[in-house]
Amino acid sequence: MTEQLPDIDPDILARAEAALTALSSQYPVWRENDLAAMRTLLQVARHRPDDRQDLWRELAAIAHNVKGLAGTFGFPRISELAADLHERTAAIPPAAPADPETVAAMIDGITRILKGRPG
Repeated sequence: MTEQLPDIDPDILARAEAALTALSSQYPVWRENDLAAMRTLLQVARHRPDDRQDLWRELAAIAHNVKGLAGTFGFPRISELAADLHERTAAIPPAAPADPETVAAMIDGITRILKGRPG
């Protein structure tokens, strides 16, 4: 037996959509700390290759959060880039270890999109 979802009042739905749109404009600001943390982890990974797997794991957790929130707030390309970044850095042991230059390019791509430049 399938339950029917109740009808949603159009006014309530419109207010919810307006609230989401308003929050979406703040998404780039909220991600600044995440991007700074990813850049720091990247810099450390460049200088400490023996610690890279642990550093990538930390970076992967941040990328996972960026991915999920980007989709929610209307940034599908960021969601795709962050998903790829997460996949490349989360594998333990990594199938194909993420190279720092690839990671840097992905972080730069996310940054460019957030700043309104083509990515």
